Amino acid sequence: MNLSQNSEAHQTTCLLNSGNPGNMTAVQGTVWQMGILLVDMLSPVVPAFEHPRHALSMTPRVPRHLSPEAKNLIYSLLNATPSNRPTLQQTLQHPWFRHDVILKYHFTASLSEKTS
Repeated sequence: MNLSQNSEAHQTTCLLNSGNPGNMTAVQGTVWQMGILLVDMLSPVVPAFEHPRHALSMTPRVPRHLSPEAKNLIYSLLNATPSNRPTLQQTLQHPWFRHDVILKYHFTASLSEKTS
């Protein structure tokens, strides 16, 4: 995972904040970056946005194979309107972070791979 200034997370955060520095706080930027990193970790082949400039006008690309909880979390973290993103505390309380949801999804996915 590349967290340099050339990374998608850094570029999109700067782009979203470039119009008016008062539009986004450091926490909202951190939440945004968590969304980018989550997409990278769960599906390293499909970036959330084809180009950083798409973050302003397009819905993030989220792989179909992800659980509904993961998709919901990613869409909320990558909301283009900073005030509509969850707080860090709300993010940690999201159902995707619940251990039983993660285990259930991986167990179901593993079973479906074995029966295919």
